[in-house]
Amino acid sequence: MRTLSELQADWEAGRLDEAGFVAQAHDLHRLLAALVPPLVKSEVHQILIDGEGLRFVMGDEAVALWCPPDDPRAAPLEALNFGAYQADESRVINRLAEGARCAVEVGAGLGYHALRLAQREPLVIVHAFEPDAARFELLWRNLALNALAERVRCHNLALVADATQTGPSQTLDAWARAGGQRPDFIRCAAPAALAVFQGAQALLAEQRPRVFTRLPEPQVHALFAAQGYAGWALGEYGPRRMEAEEDGAGCRFAVFLHPEAHAEAIEALETEEAQ
Repeated sequence: MRTLSELQADWEAGRLDEAGFVAQAHDLHRLLAALVPPLVKSEVHQILIDGEGLRFVMGDEAVALWCPPDDPRAAPLEALNFGAYQADESRVINRLAEGARCAVEVGAGLGYHALRLAQREPLVIVHAFEPDAARFELLWRNLALNALAERVRCHNLALVADATQTGPSQTLDAWARAGGQRPDFIRCAAPAALAVFQGAQALLAEQRPRVFTRLPEPQVHALFAAQGYAGWALGEYGPRRMEAEEDGAGCRFAVFLHPEAHAEAIEALETEEAQ
């Protein structure tokens, strides 16, 4: 399908008469109206277009996000396509982050979850890590859009397993020590989640944060088990206790909680597991 800009160029150059231009342009205008029914059924509240780009307002927290033009799986488009964005995961994240004062968001992307947490938890400071330059720029723009730059701190760093890696990177342990940070909640959406937590052994042992993470490798479970944590895989039918590495097979996300530090959260999660 031709764009409106292309049709305008043809009309201005005389390659398209006015009637043909109006008819073809209106086919495009109808697409705007066609967005209304899926929008009404989704958690997207508004779609706004101006000279700076396209932005969505979405979720219970009314988070505003600039929508990147070339990412078909961006959070706002996922919400419009499927009615919600990571709804089941968001409910678990909300429970784990309740009362948090210092949260770490690894692989923050556009910042949707970081901004949600800052909106939900009035005392939390969220540290959002995003190593990709283009996404980091959008993350900054979204902070400004939501007026949350004081409560969400951005770090253009990759969190790695050890300090010998090149490029703008750091271990989570080194970052926490340098800034005197004491995270009580971590969400990790980075594909290299195992490396992130390999570089956070001291933090896990000393601070015992509640953890929600991508589960790309079975070794992630073993790493947390060595620190005394229990794990739950999040699948189609809710959380499932992991007793061994293979119990998380096929699940994208997992929760790790320490029995001594997080008894109430574990009870709530196991109640959901039993339902």
